[in-house]
Amino acid sequence: MRSTVGEVFVPGEVWQTSHGTLWKVLRYEWGDEGKRVLMRRGEDGRGRKQYRPWDAVHGWVMQSYADGTPTGVDGKLER
Repeated sequence: MRSTVGEVFVPGEVWQTSHGTLWKVLRYEWGDEGKRVLMRRGEDGRGRKQYRPWDAVHGWVMQSYADGTPTGVDGKLER
């Protein structure tokens, strides 16, 4: 399932923060605050862990879809 920029985090996608840090979405989990995603720093997802609400994408830009296909700055596929 592909999300669009500004919607929700989907496992397998790579997102960039407003500071330029890349994070890979690993999986959905349920926490005390509800549905959240486990993310790991870096394009390969080997860095430190972070949990975020699954829909907290404000200010983040998706860099690649779950299948590895890169996105453009506007969220559309590059050609």
